[in-house]
Amino acid sequence: MKQNYREGEFVRAGQVLFEIDPRTFQATVDGAKGALASGSALGHGQANLARVRPLAEKNAVSQKDLDDNIGYELSTRAAVASAQAQAGGGTTEPGLHPDHLPVPASPAIAKAQVGNLVGPGQIQS
Repeated sequence: MKQNYREGEFVRAGQVLFEIDPRTFQATVDGAKGALASGSALGHGQANLARVRPLAEKNAVSQKDLDDNIGYELSTRAAVASAQAQAGGGTTEPGLHPDHLPVPASPAIAKAQVGNLVGPGQIQS
């Protein structure tokens, strides 16, 4: 979105060189939060499993019913864990855009310009 230095100008360590549009990162986080909110299915899966397990011990339901409920509970648990990991990642993805220069330097001509779409490994400090 913005280049915060002029090419060839000396910059100091830690200076922000580029500002990258945060909307794509925020959309990822928002999607994960939405998936996490729908994690109420985990409680449903746990409740069903708690009801079915004692019945399966008495042979009142089939082994397939028990297996299905165990599988559903495990898959919803995994979906919630995945959503928690994505939602907890913040609005930036480590390594995706090294926008801070680690040492003082005089940057040459930037490979990416304001307005370009960039991805992992395309911007190098």
